Amino acid sequence: MFPRRLTVLALVAVVMGDCGGQGSQAPAPGAPSSSVAIVSFDYTPRDISVAVGTTVTWTNEDEFAHTVTGGTPDDPTGPEGVMGELGEINGRGETFSWSFEETGTYEYFCRFHPGQMRGTVTVTR
Repeated sequence: MFPRRLTVLALVAVVMGDCGGQGSQAPAPGAPSSSVAIVSFDYTPRDISVAVGTTVTWTNEDEFAHTVTGGTPDDPTGPEGVMGELGEINGRGETFSWSFEETGTYEYFCRFHPGQMRGTVTVTR
């Protein structure tokens, strides 16, 4: 009985460990993509322009946790809830990806550092 419990616990640990570090919507092979680095409490570049269908990946290069939260600090849901609270990036090397499927200007910010960390994704045809 004991070995069976140990096996189940080991499997749960592996599955849970595999859940971290990757945001939703990983880019499909061959799909357009763009990258934003999080360095020294800043998004680099802060503002980007991409075509519809592009997947943007944010990579945390800081030692501290950050978020990619759609909208502004006063309205964190963003347009129609785009991005929302999905993008918590807890440590160095972790990523969050989001595919932009409609044209528009999408503001985002870090929920933990809203005064200094803000950016914009402009999506065009």
